[in-house]
Amino acid sequence: MRSVTEQAPLAFVFQEWTLLPQRQEAAVGELEEEASTSAPSSAIQRLVPKIMNQIFEARLRQRWTVQELAVRVGVSVDDILKYESGEAFPRADAIQNLQAALGISLVPPTD
Repeated sequence: MRSVTEQAPLAFVFQEWTLLPQRQEAAVGELEEEASTSAPSSAIQRLVPKIMNQIFEARLRQRWTVQELAVRVGVSVDDILKYESGEAFPRADAIQNLQAALGISLVPPTD
């Protein structure tokens, strides 16, 4: 039996890729709203879109569904969707698991 990854058609990858601008726009809107009500650091504001893109793009490179990544990281599908859309920031343990699963570094550069 073929895995879900092997069965994933290009249409799936294209659909996921086309949703990225909408997810980014929603995340930026939420960040702007939060910035108007509180004072998050500008470093965090710059970091969230970068990390959400890294997670999303690395998952697509692996040709994994959101569900596959969630299982590998040990979080819910909803958590992965929130990380990719910028609605939530991964906890330290989830960041470590994401890095290990995706083979990327989510550690921000120091300013």
